[in-house]
Amino acid sequence: MDGTGAEPAASGAVTDAVQRVASLVGPRLDAAVTALVLLSVVGFLLDVRSHMAGLDFAEEGFATPEHTVIYGGVVLAAVLVVVVTVARGRESAGWVAAVPEGYGLGFVGLGLFILGGPGDFLWHTTFGAEADIEALVSPTHLLLATGAVLFGTSPLRASWRRKDAVGPLAQFAVAVPAALVLTVFTGFTLYAHPAVVLPGTGHTRTALALAGLQLNAALLAGTVLLLVGRFRLGTGWFTVLVGFNGAAMTVLGESFFLLPAYLLAGAVADLVSATFRPSADRPLAMRVLGATLPGTLAATPFATLWLRGVLRWSVHLWAGGVFLAAAAGLLVSYLVAPPRRG
Repeated sequence: MDGTGAEPAASGAVTDAVQRVASLVGPRLDAAVTALVLLSVVGFLLDVRSHMAGLDFAEEGFATPEHTVIYGGVVLAAVLVVVVTVARGRESAGWVAAVPEGYGLGFVGLGLFILGGPGDFLWHTTFGAEADIEALVSPTHLLLATGAVLFGTSPLRASWRRKDAVGPLAQFAVAVPAALVLTVFTGFTLYAHPAVVLPGTGHTRTALALAGLQLNAALLAGTVLLLVGRFRLGTGWFTVLVGFNGAAMTVLGESFFLLPAYLLAGAVADLVSATFRPSADRPLAMRVLGATLPGTLAATPFATLWLRGVLRWSVHLWAGGVFLAAAAGLLVSYLVAPPRRG
């Protein structure tokens, strides 16, 4: 056999594979990109956890398993979107029109992410490796995070432009990107996160713990309210969103006993959503959800600490902390759903 038929067959197989990838559109593309970005965020969490466990930034190097997962997830997702764009470009009037809807800003984010890699190397070469909290506020690390968030939220923007999320894949591509963005935000502000500083235990400064409760309340309420203002998600998705974020942060803070609090808060969000049907046209329901979600998430850990016999805060502190968390979520609801004029 001279193999003359092998090359056309192989070429045809590659062409067929590319065509199958390029045929991914709408929720199917969004779900595939979301799954790969999820992989990248898991790598980020593993990387943060390894450093919190004592891994030194100066000795870490670049080729670590965690970095491989972080960059691998983004690269695979980027390749997928590029293949789809190129295939669409061959059939459209221009390359701008070939970019899948919602992914234009994602390409900007991808460019920032690519710049962040060598930028981080130059930063370390010039100023040395970061230590502890420095790593969370390093400009080049924030550049990488910004690029990843812009790219990783492309499925959510695509769904936003379609104005609906019908079916499991479509809802997956709404709820999970939102959970990932929330987790990146809370991961980069873990120095004030309740699952890490543990309000009520006496192990951290009271002012920092109270501020952390309010910051987390605003981030959580803002994420959930933004979704309910645009989409009608099925029951259970808010438990997934809040639960994923809680699982990530309790792993980082080694506060696993707090995970039920996140699951309960997510279930409360699902219950309020199903009962009151909050939306941009139902601002009162948005207020209820905005206050009850972070209020529940703040109150449940205090109750857990009390049951375990380790609550060290006075009633003035923990009750005030719950009130402030609920108030922060309530105020965010006014940004997402402003009062009607007249």
